[in-house]
Amino acid sequence: MFYDFLGEKKEADLHGALGMPPLGDPETRRRYCEALSRWKCEGYVVWKPGVEERLSSCLPEYTKRAVSEAMAEYVRRGGEIDQQPEIREQWSEQYDYHYDLRIRIGGKLIYIETVFPDWEDDPSILVVNIHDA
Repeated sequence: MFYDFLGEKKEADLHGALGMPPLGDPETRRRYCEALSRWKCEGYVVWKPGVEERLSSCLPEYTKRAVSEAMAEYVRRGGEIDQQPEIREQWSEQYDYHYDLRIRIGGKLIYIETVFPDWEDDPSILVVNIHDA
């Protein structure tokens, strides 16, 4: 099942249909959700340079802050987080995984790719890609 950012449960099992492995480790999910829950504070949901332009093209009426809030609400309500082994050369030396969200925002299903530099003391989320799903 997947949820839109308002928390509506959807009929289709989108993630299973796409073959994406969900984030299975409860502690990693807790820390990821903790970082997203701090979306109002600077430095917890950070957008990679250039990603804001992609946001403007797929959701021109939404700001980074509004999408960060939607991401936080989505996971708070139980939305799926896919955990993908990172195999791309430019990222694999820094991160073992990337984490994908698929959220309905503004009537559109949006794919948001993040990385999670899970610092022990202070987790944060880096948004590295966004586009129509």
